[in-house]
Amino acid sequence: MWTGEPATALAVSADGTTIAAVNRDAEYAVIYNTADGTKKTECSFDGLHMTVPANDIFADPKNDVFALNQDGSLLAVSFNNGGLTLFDLQEGNEDLIFYEESDYRHFEGGFCGDYFAFAAGGDSAMFAVADTKKAVMTAGLESRDRFFLHVDENGIYLGNGNILEELEPVTLKERELACTGSVSITDFAVGSKYAIVATEDQQVSFYDWGAHLISTEKEEENADFLALTDGYAVIGNHTEPKLRLFRLEGHEEARLTAYDAGYEHDEARISGDGQRAMLFSCQGFCIYDREGKLLAQEELPDPENIY
Repeated sequence: MWTGEPATALAVSADGTTIAAVNRDAEYAVIYNTADGTKKTECSFDGLHMTVPANDIFADPKNDVFALNQDGSLLAVSFNNGGLTLFDLQEGNEDLIFYEESDYRHFEGGFCGDYFAFAAGGDSAMFAVADTKKAVMTAGLESRDRFFLHVDENGIYLGNGNILEELEPVTLKERELACTGSVSITDFAVGSKYAIVATEDQQVSFYDWGAHLISTEKEEENADFLALTDGYAVIGNHTEPKLRLFRLEGHEEARLTAYDAGYEHDEARISGDGQRAMLFSCQGFCIYDREGKLLAQEELPDPENIY
């Protein structure tokens, strides 16, 4: 398509219009227009540089933040001194400095709409969300266990200990996506209907959107690479020269009806003609057609008084 300066890391804006590129320990990033490769601007790191792994052609250690927001107007970068800055690429606007320096040596992060979420780790671990429009922190968490974070325009997904959750950016309201029992999560990937989770016991498990365990696979090594779409999953690690490809089996011919796996309910009923399904509890109910289209949803009043 086009060529630019040498680079070892790239970030692409969610709208696909902008690319940021940095080369190893360079003290600046170059911002390109994706359409023709023209240079929009350079972003100075003010004498700082990102962490450079000992062998940067082997595998991505996933230790840094280098991310553009939706329209390419903001660039988040973590540095080798534990610093973390949100650079405003629009002329005249101020940057947002989270840490000038710190003891943190591991960073993950990205953008979800107007929010920037990041996790940092060292002797302890922390997770936080910032409102980029108001330039304020909205929420934060601390833990002795490492946080595993995936952020994109679809949501904020956080793994910590044995729990994988989707988080609402302002209140940090949680929706559980997976619970791995007594073993800790080491990586995960989230799709629109399913989640795949790797754990420290060399297992990889699939969950539906209601956090129900579908299946578990035992691997020869701990999984270091996971990818997931609606119909396929890929698993790999740093030591074996192979990838495992999984395909979802839907068994459509045996399906009675479809519904939202994330809707909490206690029981279900199928209509006499087999064309409707109702999921219900004392909190409320949903009615779906056979293809999973939501026809009605109601919350029941005074659920604590319903027997």
